[in-house]
Amino acid sequence: MIRIALCSAKGSPGVTTLACALGAVWPGDRTVVVAECDPAGGDLAVRFGLTSRLGTTSLLLSNRHGTSGTEDLQKHVQVLDGGLGVLAGPISAEAANSLDYELREIVEALSECQLEILADCGRLSSTAQGQIELIKAAHSVLLVSKGDVASLSHA
Repeated sequence: MIRIALCSAKGSPGVTTLACALGAVWPGDRTVVVAECDPAGGDLAVRFGLTSRLGTTSLLLSNRHGTSGTEDLQKHVQVLDGGLGVLAGPISAEAANSLDYELREIVEALSECQLEILADCGRLSSTAQGQIELIKAAHSVLLVSKGDVASLSHA
């Protein structure tokens, strides 16, 4: 289930960092995964030295072959030092934007699983239909902003 979708209205106020921080302090009796679904491209693989072969793209390809559910999702999750599971998104904006068109399938796969998902949606985009679907499916949406007047006015 998609518990929280995190996004920003402008700039880079730390959505990915906040998603990872929330995941790191999530209650220990519940399993949480940070899913990187930013249509502008992801940072997790580069930031933490993860393989780009596992994550949202590999999950989407797996779903095309008819597999889904929590067990299948776990095959695409990488674990950071400290134990936080992450579903890394594509690094390039072009690949991430292409994936956005099929994000509905990932939303369905994430909604079916028994894990709690923190979805890093990055900067809001009115043209990213998959991002919009993911935000609609979330229980809560957290809009992250820098503290200056200009950033807050966009929020």
